[in-house]
Amino acid sequence: MLRKTIFASLLASSAIALALATPAAANKTTDRAREAIAAAEAKIHSAETVGGGSAAPHNTAEARAALAVAKEDFASGHKDAAIQDAIRASALADTAIGISQRRKDDAVASAQDAQKASADAARDQVGAAQQQAVAAQQQAADAGARADTA
Repeated sequence: MLRKTIFASLLASSAIALALATPAAANKTTDRAREAIAAAEAKIHSAETVGGGSAAPHNTAEARAALAVAKEDFASGHKDAAIQDAIRASALADTAIGISQRRKDDAVASAQDAQKASADAARDQVGAAQQQAVAAQQQAADAGARADTA
């Protein structure tokens, strides 16, 4: 679980770094805004793919709304605002991914706990059956001894 959390954090950091970085070929604000919007779209798609839409519908919906605002800002020439809105959309999508992953991890842990409890119960039943068998053998031996003395 820690590995997945770290991976999600690194993914978020790389997307933000990509959105904020100004590479030599794309040092214009317009290019940065396009990159940030593309990164946000990819993250939202990832969130919906891993179940973030059902696990965290509020965050996914907010991410979609922030992405729509980013696209609108970009279309109206507000590139810096578009970048900020796209970064916000990415962060919301990351949150949805994290919630979805946490719920999946919790479900796996719950299933493992149930499986362990079932195995423990089965072991207890086997132990009880063995004790009953020993008691029955002892009763049979006692009955045989009484029959021999009678």
